[in-house]
Amino acid sequence: MRADLFSRTFSTGRLAGLALVALAAAGCKTEKDPDDPTLLGAPPTTAYIGVEYYYNWGAYGGEGILDYSLTNAPAWLALEDTSNKARQGVIMRGVPGLTGGERGLDDLGKTEDIDIVTTDGRMAGFQPFDIEVKHNLVSVEAPEFTEGESPEISAPRGEHCALPELEPEGAHSVSETAAQPTRRVYAKVRLERPSVTRVSIAFQLESDFTCEDPVGAISRECHSADSNMGRAIIGQDIVALGSGSDHPVDEEGNELGYVTYQEGPEGFYDRGVVTLEPGVSECYIPLEVIDDKVAEPTEQARLALTEVREGLASLGNNNAGISTNLAIADNEPMVALRTLNGGTRDTLNVDPEVTDVTSAGYNEEQVYAAILTGEREGQVNVKLTVSEQGSTVGTGDFVIVQAPETLQGLTLDPEPGTNELVFPAGVNEVQFSITAKDYADTAESLHDRLAILVVDVKGQAGLENFARGESDELMTLSFNRQITPLTWTDGFVPTDMATGSQGELYVAGRGSDDVLQVRIYDQKGAQSGSTLELNAGATAAATEVYLALGKRTERVDGRSTTYEELVVAYSDAGQAVVELYRKDGDTGAYGPVFDKYRLAFGSSGNDAVKRVGYQGTNGDLVVAGESDGAWGGQSNSGGIDTFLAVVETIGEELKLKEVHQEGSTGNDRVAGASTEFSTPMLFGYAPGVVDGNGAVGPFFYSGTADGAVYGIGGDASEQLRHGLYANSTAWLIGDGPWSYSLVEVEEGDNELERTTGATAGFVLGFTSTGVPKAAFTIASVADAAVNSLDKGVALASDVIAAGTLDGGQGLLARVTTQEDPELYQSWQKALAEPGVQFLGLGNYRDYEIVALVDSNAGHQVLLFSPEGRLLTPATTDNP
Repeated sequence: MRADLFSRTFSTGRLAGLALVALAAAGCKTEKDPDDPTLLGAPPTTAYIGVEYYYNWGAYGGEGILDYSLTNAPAWLALEDTSNKARQGVIMRGVPGLTGGERGLDDLGKTEDIDIVTTDGRMAGFQPFDIEVKHNLVSVEAPEFTEGESPEISAPRGEHCALPELEPEGAHSVSETAAQPTRRVYAKVRLERPSVTRVSIAFQLESDFTCEDPVGAISRECHSADSNMGRAIIGQDIVALGSGSDHPVDEEGNELGYVTYQEGPEGFYDRGVVTLEPGVSECYIPLEVIDDKVAEPTEQARLALTEVREGLASLGNNNAGISTNLAIADNEPMVALRTLNGGTRDTLNVDPEVTDVTSAGYNEEQVYAAILTGEREGQVNVKLTVSEQGSTVGTGDFVIVQAPETLQGLTLDPEPGTNELVFPAGVNEVQFSITAKDYADTAESLHDRLAILVVDVKGQAGLENFARGESDELMTLSFNRQITPLTWTDGFVPTDMATGSQGELYVAGRGSDDVLQVRIYDQKGAQSGSTLELNAGATAAATEVYLALGKRTERVDGRSTTYEELVVAYSDAGQAVVELYRKDGDTGAYGPVFDKYRLAFGSSGNDAVKRVGYQGTNGDLVVAGESDGAWGGQSNSGGIDTFLAVVETIGEELKLKEVHQEGSTGNDRVAGASTEFSTPMLFGYAPGVVDGNGAVGPFFYSGTADGAVYGIGGDASEQLRHGLYANSTAWLIGDGPWSYSLVEVEEGDNELERTTGATAGFVLGFTSTGVPKAAFTIASVADAAVNSLDKGVALASDVIAAGTLDGGQGLLARVTTQEDPELYQSWQKALAEPGVQFLGLGNYRDYEIVALVDSNAGHQVLLFSPEGRLLTPATTDNP
């Protein structure tokens, strides 16, 4: 309807505020004056192109029937020529872009100070208002698609087109290729507001896949090009309508009349038009995803709305077109790589004599499993390679060989290539081995090399009947070059060790001449650099030396510099001694950090150092030990107490900052210490009460100020031999005549329950305030009873514990708090060689368990895989 049909033949000048117009002289009257004409309402301040704008004004006052008019109004807006009959007022309406001259997008913009005026012929009232006309924007969205599946249609909003029936399968072929099945999917098109006009919008499928080859004959080079990875091929992965598909219908079986399809230049349907009738705000574009047999990553395409062919609507604020991404997930069978215990991380040995792996056969020492899941027909292959991100080896540095028995007597099509596995028909799990060749350190890294195994997406791009990966990274392997134990033949006695930032192994100990030393070894087990002599080269025969590594950040003149430092601690003449060394960035050698790099300190008695640590990046040094004296203002509890000391750096000098002393009336001992908590933590054993609550045996405390001591022991027979803090848990490791379990208390703290049994090892987890979190009992391994659990270390989110069995064999175990763990997370191993005592455990990047042991063959450093496989077969003879 045209705007001039709505208007009334009344005009007035602009009134300011409420205008009162006296049209006749007023005489003296006794009756009450009528109310002034007044307009009621606040019209919407926004209108949309092609959408009806409507507002019903109210009014009161005046002496008779009121008349209404608009001034300064846009051409599309007018008043109806009939007043509101239900009450005083008038209806204001219009359609931007249509009424008032069909000006289209010229009606966009804001009109300010529009006035509506009402009068009874004597007095008048008015109200100003503004209206901004905006685009009626179109939007388009689509769910993620999966080959072979049709998605559920999300609930419509407002008036909508008939929902398409997605279930019927279709078919599509290109050129002379065989037809492949398709599944119908959809995109949803919405108008911001229902239009009064029919709106027809052109759409088209688009992709960034580029190739000069015609669809249906695309070369392997195009498929495997980096720029085409993850890009869908229009006509081969997705079409608007399959060449052998029927036109889509609604849920009642009626053909959808609101969508039409058109062929593109390559002869298949990749475009069309969707039409929203007046009043409809939501409609659908049925599309088809082709269910091919090519393993692909999730691929991307676009559905572009290119043009409004009919009606008033806008494709973006500049009306230049809009699009939505279309993600197409694959449905081909998936392959997973696992260790034989179900893990995805392992370490394998590199034979130093192997420099060429092209002719390597099946290696029964390093075997893994490939597992195929999903529907398939016939043989499926998978090509493997290494990830370019994170791997430090190439595909030529190792070879994958499938177990021969899985392929015997079979005719394979295709035959597998290098680093390729085959799943014959009906076989969903095959084993394979990996053999790696030797390699040398580089200037950039001393670390063991890493191989992150992935599906070779580029290598099998465009090939049918190949598997995709269950994840982006299938398995990570560390290539270990130290394949024999680290031993000493020169009288060196190691007492502690730590792994460095580049994988170096630092070993502290005492030389044959009783000079304290630190030796550094590379990943092959060869000593790197010269021996660092401690205590200024003086002898210290009756002491053990401990070490820790850390990094200190110093800020000078606005620049931050991080240094690698080495701290050692030992006892000398009844005192504790700490020394600090810094790594030279050019030579890699360690030297005193400054002239006063050594600090000796002590109590009123004799002090024995048992652990040393490096706290955070501030350079505080932590020393844990045992003392029969009293520390500054504190008192001895009666026998040997534990102490936790912090040494700080003041200028270029080491200073004792504070000491925390705790103990019972008996002879207590330190079992471990940690600097992983926000404050240092000490773990100990007390034959008497140490916490004030009656607990005897294992205890721990944190911080150097007087504070809580958490006694968790059952009685003095419960021996704590090691403690550590990791993964927000204080872990206590030892043995006693109990079996342990955790009791969950509703609306309360967990409780630790002990039941009487034979001697067993324990691994107990607590919060930093002594609340039980986890409890594990290790009673026997390989039918041999546990004699003691002596050491522990964190490995990922789990804990490795080590000890001895009756008969002198060593044991190694992994415990986890994960529910329903895989075998790789929960295992127990007995070492084949007798007489092994664990002196320390370390963790190399979660790929290797590093163990310092004393054995019948002397002191050694042994390496184990994350699943407890011995990587360095033990030496049987004492060198």
